Amino acid sequence: MVDRGWGFWEIGRLSQARIQAEQVLAQDPENTEARHLMVLTSFVEGAYHEGLRHYALLDPDYDRIRELDGLAIDVLKALRQFDRAETFARQVGKSENVIRMLRKQRDNPMKVTLDRTTVVPFSQDHMIPEWMPAIPIEINGRDYLGHLDTGGNWIHMSPKMASELGIETLFVGMGRGNNRETTVEEGIVNTLKIGDAVLENTPTVVIAALQGALRDGKGEISDLVILGNNILEQFLTTWDNDKQRLVLSPRYDPGSRKEHFSKYVPQGAMPMRFYRVPDHYLIAHGAIAGRDATFFVDTGLVTVDPNGRQPGLSISSERFKAFGGEGDFTEVGFANAPGPIRLGPVELENQGLYISPGSRGFSFSGVKTDALLAHGFLKHCVWTIDFDTRTWYLHSVGKTAAVSAKVEVTDADSYVGSYTVAPGMALEVTVLNGDLYLQAPGQQKVPLVADVEGTFSIPMVDAQIMFERDATGRITGLVLKQVGKQTHATKK
Repeated sequence: MVDRGWGFWEIGRLSQARIQAEQVLAQDPENTEARHLMVLTSFVEGAYHEGLRHYALLDPDYDRIRELDGLAIDVLKALRQFDRAETFARQVGKSENVIRMLRKQRDNPMKVTLDRTTVVPFSQDHMIPEWMPAIPIEINGRDYLGHLDTGGNWIHMSPKMASELGIETLFVGMGRGNNRETTVEEGIVNTLKIGDAVLENTPTVVIAALQGALRDGKGEISDLVILGNNILEQFLTTWDNDKQRLVLSPRYDPGSRKEHFSKYVPQGAMPMRFYRVPDHYLIAHGAIAGRDATFFVDTGLVTVDPNGRQPGLSISSERFKAFGGEGDFTEVGFANAPGPIRLGPVELENQGLYISPGSRGFSFSGVKTDALLAHGFLKHCVWTIDFDTRTWYLHSVGKTAAVSAKVEVTDADSYVGSYTVAPGMALEVTVLNGDLYLQAPGQQKVPLVADVEGTFSIPMVDAQIMFERDATGRITGLVLKQVGKQTHATKK
């Protein structure tokens, strides 16, 4: 029976996994595999004290106990039990910087002050408003835009920004950020203000990959500042994509809770359960083309497909085919979903997918999710996340993004090549699965959306490209039009 429980765990059926573990322990209290599963299911359901109790009952010589070390430390941090976390971190051999960071958090306890609901409008004055909403914030007395990303935990910033703000940081390891491997440091922000909310001594994650991560239409570069879901967790939070705003109310306040649901949660919003793998990964259930699916919810996927749509899912080519998708992918690419995508009560048609070749997916402590559910889906919803009850309230708004009528590009290979802008600087045009992509030096590939034959748009940077031909019809160059400026490039 415990094997069946682990099978449920692996496919994301977490409540069923817990039931199986409970049944095994009722008959055999010494069953370590079932106890291990009870630790995991308790943690993801938010029953932290129960999970720690089960963890303490495991034999220290149990051959899989090391798999739980990091989760146990994250749970102790969430409970603000930093002395216990430090003791445990020493026992399992964590680095001295990790231990020093635990001490800093103990000596500088986090405090959240919010007396009443605060409504913070999404900013439209930034580079990627449609693909990654941002709100005005203040960090240590300086104004910034905080980009909302459920795939992050606390505040994420660049080393340059941390230095400018006087934040002392400690190197804690390597990780991934902005789709590449990067150094990771941690520190503490003295004051974070979001509307009327004030957060003191907020943890921050300092990631080198966020430095210069944004480039606007004038070519100016800026750093990306992220607010992750551990920030949202401090409140009863509504992410309102209809009215373009973030609504935060105090937690643990019955009066504020009642007012929040009355004013800001749409009538007809349906509840669903969500799970959270410590310290911040959101897991939820839905469906792809009528088949049950488990999603990792991460609103930080910023890209558009050749039809100008932000993908609703990121999925491996293997899982794509398992849900009825067709096509071979040897490189990353885009496709239409093989059917409607559903998250809890919300089902949307005409969703685009971002596809990675192979079988690699998103796995958290052995939970193998089917896909990453992105802002491309959630942008069509008003959603409220209640961390007190681990309940998500979703309501779809407006019409879903229809598939644009795609202009067919004849002889796409003729566009492929290197286009010289200046000595040593060139724009590269490539083709993948019949779609054209443009790549500037040091930037990611972006899809070219055909307006008419020979003229293309780049929705992500609000630009247009017109290809030039000679008298024989051969492509000789291009003109890039962006924010009133024209740049000419000659094809090699």
